[in-house]
Amino acid sequence: MLDAHSRQLMRDRPLVVWLRASVDTLVDRVGGGDAGLRPLLDDGPVEALTRLAGERDDLYREVADVEVDTTLDDANGVAASVLTAVGERRLLLAGEQDS
Repeated sequence: MLDAHSRQLMRDRPLVVWLRASVDTLVDRVGGGDAGLRPLLDDGPVEALTRLAGERDDLYREVADVEVDTTLDDANGVAASVLTAVGERRLLLAGEQDS
C-alpha cells in the first residue's frame, strides 16, 4: 500500500473495496495471536494499528471505489455489506453512463 506502483495497480482494477474497521475492532481481530506472526504489531497492537491507520488510511481511501465499515459486523454481515455497497456502486456507474 505504501508503494505508489502498488496503488496504481489497484486503481487499474475494475473495483477496489476497502474493508475498514476501528482500531479497537482490529485489535480484537488480530491482536490476540502470536506476535511473531504479525511483526508490524511488535510495538503493541493498539499503538501499531493506530500508527498504521494514520499512515495508510488516506492511501486506502485514494484507491478504494467502495468503503465498507466492518467494525460491527461478523463475516456474514461484512459479506452482505460488501454486496450492497458494490451493487450501489454499479447502479451509480450505470446511471452515469445513461446520462
